[in-house]
Amino acid sequence: MRASKSLLTKGVSFSIGFRMRNLLRDTLTAATIEPSFRPFVDTFTGLKAVMNKSPEYIRLISLGGTFGEGFYNIEDRHSLQAYLNRLFKGTTEAETSKFSIKGMIRSWENIGVALENATRVGLYMRKLEVGGNELEAAFAA
Repeated sequence: MRASKSLLTKGVSFSIGFRMRNLLRDTLTAATIEPSFRPFVDTFTGLKAVMNKSPEYIRLISLGGTFGEGFYNIEDRHSLQAYLNRLFKGTTEAETSKFSIKGMIRSWENIGVALENATRVGLYMRKLEVGGNELEAAFAA
């Protein structure tokens, strides 16, 4: 059952149209619910943070405030560590080479993760900037 759900989810969310609509919806929603959030400015800041694997992005992952990276159990230190190792090291040369089919799919998935989390990370960083604490910022994200 899990494989079927995963395949259907990937099929729906693989298109650029879906990803851009989702980014726009997330940005407008964040601007509606959080007065300090600056639409598009904070989203772009968050996108850069995700793409650069910034400390803020990694911290938000560890606080459970992101989506789209696949399954890891936030309460299990080993599960989270395994995910972070994959995030920074890749898995195999075939999957990390941009010139292989697996590499191209992996790159497109990474772009999807970045777009999915851009607004969340931007909101998290903005909340911290205006004086919120980590837990409040992660919850808002």
